[in-house]
Amino acid sequence: MTITETGVIRDPMTPLSYIVIAVCLSVVAFVAAMMGIGGGILYTPIQVLFGVDVHEAATTSLTLIMILSVGATFIYRRASMVDFKIAFVFEVFSVMGGFLGGYLSSYVSGDAIIGILIGVLVVASAGMFLKGRGPLGCVAETLPWYVWKRATGSSEYRINMFIAIPLCLLAGTISGMIGVGGGFIKVPMMVLLFAIPADIAIATSGFMVGLTAIGGFAGHLAGGHWNPAMTLILAPGVLAGAMLGAKAMLKIEKEKLRRIFSVLMLLLAVWLAYRFFG
Repeated sequence: MTITETGVIRDPMTPLSYIVIAVCLSVVAFVAAMMGIGGGILYTPIQVLFGVDVHEAATTSLTLIMILSVGATFIYRRASMVDFKIAFVFEVFSVMGGFLGGYLSSYVSGDAIIGILIGVLVVASAGMFLKGRGPLGCVAETLPWYVWKRATGSSEYRINMFIAIPLCLLAGTISGMIGVGGGFIKVPMMVLLFAIPADIAIATSGFMVGLTAIGGFAGHLAGGHWNPAMTLILAPGVLAGAMLGAKAMLKIEKEKLRRIFSVLMLLLAVWLAYRFFG
């Protein structure tokens, strides 16, 4: 028996432990796909609670996010709700940040990583409680060159790239460091700053988190943190949960999605703060 950096007592993993983790993460994948957040905000702490090292847990989390993204995107693409052009442009910068964050995680303590996770959850929750049409205020047909006018289905919105690019870099760095896909930053960013409808933001984020996770995983892999056996055990349940969650999201109203997202982030922050620092 040993004690990890986060102060959690670590016992040898048993077959029952693997089963419980797999079931828990399948449920998480359902909710995560419905919210477009990847699920890493829970994948990592759940594994840590069962005694997995936080850096190894973060790496496994990133592989599961990639799997979730594939399953969710399959459903959302059929509903024509993913803005792929925005996703690819945003991810150029998010993947850069993801690799940097994943590599730098080797030099950050477990307690610091958990603290960062709690902080970003609180910020995401507070942001989604706010409601606005973004800071652009551009209603004219002639837009500045750095404002990108986009449309998905019947919804139109405008992206200020001077704001989007730095935020994507930041989201990627934080995501790679703590083993999450960055959806808890990107969904509020798209909804609040650029007035993208919540369902489109969630569907697009569900695709983006998988790409961001690639950069973070590469950084962790370079640090020697990956346990492929754990990934193989958890992957089937996460894929099934992701596809079911994506189908459920298509049936929920936009305003309810925003409120659910906000409350979920706050509850997670409180739970993590109590569990690790209480």
